Amino acid sequence: MCKNTPPESLSPAGAAFMSELNERQQRHYLAECAASIGWHGVSEVSKKMGHCKNTIRRGIKELRDNDSPREGRVRRPGGGRKAQLPQHPEWIETFRLVIEPHIAGLPQDENVFWVSLTVPQIKLGMASAGCDISEYHVRQILKILGFRDRKFLKDLPMRDAEERDAQFLHIADVREVRRTRPPNPQH
Repeated sequence: MCKNTPPESLSPAGAAFMSELNERQQRHYLAECAASIGWHGVSEVSKKMGHCKNTIRRGIKELRDNDSPREGRVRRPGGGRKAQLPQHPEWIETFRLVIEPHIAGLPQDENVFWVSLTVPQIKLGMASAGCDISEYHVRQILKILGFRDRKFLKDLPMRDAEERDAQFLHIADVREVRRTRPPNPQH
C-alpha cells in the first residue's frame, strides 16, 4: 500500500526540497535516487522516502523512455476522468425545463437573473425528469448558463422597536395558551 506521509528518515531540508517539486519532478528525483542505489534501489527509496514503488518505477520508465509531456504540463494529455457534460447534451435542455418556472430577475436590468431553487432541488427535479445527474454537474451547468449565487441584502436596517422582548414574550404566551387550550368547535 502506498503512503503519502513524510518518512522520519527524510531531513527537513529534503522534505522542503520535495515539497517544491511537482509530482513529475518528484517521480524523476525518486527514480534517480533508486538508480544511484542500484539493486533493490526501488524498495529502499520507497521505504525511506515514503512513496509507492509504482511511482518510482513510473519515474524510471519516464526517464528511460524520455517520455515527457508537452512543455508546461505535468501529466500527459488525455489523462484523468472524461468530462460528463459533453456526453449528455440532454441535461442542459432538461435543466432549462426544470428551472424555467423558477427564474426571476430585475426589471431594470435584463442581464441580472437568478433561480429560486437550490442545487439539491434542481437535482431532484432533473431526477424526476429521468436524468441521473450529480450536484457537481448541476453547479457546472449553472456556471455555463451564467447563473451566479445571488443573495438579497437589506439596504436599510429595521428600526429599533421599544419593548421588542415584550413583543416576543407576548407571542410566546399566546402560542402557549393556544397549545394548551382545547379546540373550540364553534369557531
